[in-house]
Amino acid sequence: MAEVVYSVFLVTGPSGNLEVLLADEAVEAIDGAVKIGYVAHPSDEDPEGFSDNYVFYQYIRQMLYHLNRNGEPSF
Repeated sequence: MAEVVYSVFLVTGPSGNLEVLLADEAVEAIDGAVKIGYVAHPSDEDPEGFSDNYVFYQYIRQMLYHLNRNGEPSF
């Protein structure tokens, strides 16, 4: 199994709520989004994929605990 790494971004969605975007780790910027870090997952062949995988929600939730709405450290 190969580890897969994603860049994680925050962007304000159409309703004003924050949305999380995952991109290839090589992506450094997305227009209108704030990069908040990286997520490493143990397998690129995970049968759950990434959109319905609770492990990704855990990774990202942990990242968001330490950030404010602008993607800056809040502690």
